[in-house]
Amino acid sequence: AGGGKGGSAPLVPFNLPSQFTLPNGQQWVPCQDEDGLTPMAEGTVIDRDRGYVYIGQEAVGLWRTTIDNPGAHLQLIDKVDTYGTPYTRTWDPDEEEYVCEYQTEQDPGYGGRLTRDVEGVTLYEADDEEGYVIVSSQGNNEYVVYDRDDYDYVGKFTIVDGMDDGTQETDGIGVSNADFGGPFDDGLFVAMDGGNTPDILDPEGEAIENT
Repeated sequence: AGGGKGGSAPLVPFNLPSQFTLPNGQQWVPCQDEDGLTPMAEGTVIDRDRGYVYIGQEAVGLWRTTIDNPGAHLQLIDKVDTYGTPYTRTWDPDEEEYVCEYQTEQDPGYGGRLTRDVEGVTLYEADDEEGYVIVSSQGNNEYVVYDRDDYDYVGKFTIVDGMDDGTQETDGIGVSNADFGGPFDDGLFVAMDGGNTPDILDPEGEAIENT
């Protein structure tokens, strides 16, 4: 509108780590369900005011890096609970993929507050560059909140079944402090739901596999 033009520019490519040195000196690689894969980057959000990018890495945790030189300034803000935990990897011929089973009895205690997989990441921007970074902790159906300023843990919340369907196994999330009117005059939080409850049926009486 208004005769404006859009544009784009290439960014500097970089990779998130796929192997980690634990405090005990051992090397640890997160379990993957296929050969040749590395831990996937999922949700990403940019904090333009502060010059940061936040990235959720499924089996690892929440990263912060800089917009101008992202590969050189990676900081792991929080980790998944299974970080550093040994695992077994068994081939499932029916699913044609490996099944990862973490040996929790051998957990060395290096994990964090997130439950794998780490998925959506969003930023709530308040006045004076205050606010919150919110992360989808998919494995336990929670959303974990960190202070935008110092990344201290603030708390967590869930969206439970009630008058409407709650959310489980959330991937993407988004938040805004804009005035959407009515009950959303202080902002809006949107989350993907991994399954309908109760089922929604098609004309043939079969459950629709949507969310």
